[in-house]
Amino acid sequence: MAHRQLGLWLIGAKGGVATTVAVGLLALRRGLAENYGLVSALPQFAGLDFAAWSDFTLGGHEIRDTTFYAAAEQLAANNHALDGKLVVTL
Repeated sequence: MAHRQLGLWLIGAKGGVATTVAVGLLALRRGLAENYGLVSALPQFAGLDFAAWSDFTLGGHEIRDTTFYAAAEQLAANNHALDGKLVVTL
């Protein structure tokens, strides 16, 4: 697989969607999450040259005064959208 850098710029970078993307990407990079449900992980796509999880760089901007970690903690505690044990691990 070719090494390349792919940037994702997220508007509202500490909102629910962006925070979930960031936590998911970090979990996949570190082997803390499985790739279940990802179409790109199906056998028929095995021969394609998809980017590795480590090829992605995240950035973005936000108008709220918070951090990714605080947003992830809030999603885990209040919405149960993220696993709290996973957030603490990251």
